[in-house]
Amino acid sequence: MSTNTSFTNTEIRTAALGAAVDQDYGVLYYISTAAPPQALKSIWASTVKNTKATLYTPWTQGAFRGGVKMQTIYNPLPASSYQHMVSLSREPRLILVCDPRGLNTLEYGDMYDPAVTQARHQLLQDHLPAIHRRFAALINQHTDVPILPAWAPTLWQECLDSGLGLTHLDAYGDCLAAWLIDLDFPWLEHIQQQLKEQRLAIS
Repeated sequence: MSTNTSFTNTEIRTAALGAAVDQDYGVLYYISTAAPPQALKSIWASTVKNTKATLYTPWTQGAFRGGVKMQTIYNPLPASSYQHMVSLSREPRLILVCDPRGLNTLEYGDMYDPAVTQARHQLLQDHLPAIHRRFAALINQHTDVPILPAWAPTLWQECLDSGLGLTHLDAYGDCLAAWLIDLDFPWLEHIQQQLKEQRLAIS
């Protein structure tokens, strides 16, 4: 396991509990961290207020800046001077899966160990129904293409297999997985083709 388990903005370090990032664009969509309140304020400023990429994670290369409309929640940790801070982008295209059990997978090794990948994949299966509901809701709310809830599992798996219609974000720690749905993707044509090939059915 990596000995570096901290977020840093070059001024201060806080315990790294989870993150979801787009490494291609240096954008952070989710951060979960713990530290004394003053230290969290510094990390919060780097995540939410700073438009430049100044935040570093223990799992990735390069610096990151916070995504759009970051919302932050603080919770005190029992019998400790630390607080738990979660900042989450309110980006409407975002599908995020968080589970504190994701932190336990680190006992198998670092985040790139095959055993960690397998353990996290198994945890993710518990969240599939919620993922499918969120996916269908996004398409129905933000496009002119109505999809039936029963179609969501098939469409979701097809998007994962083909890489079409979504961007897979890198997820770490208590964030099991994250995606950005491409709302400009030609969903109508795609679904029509799926119906024509009888992969989807109206019933």
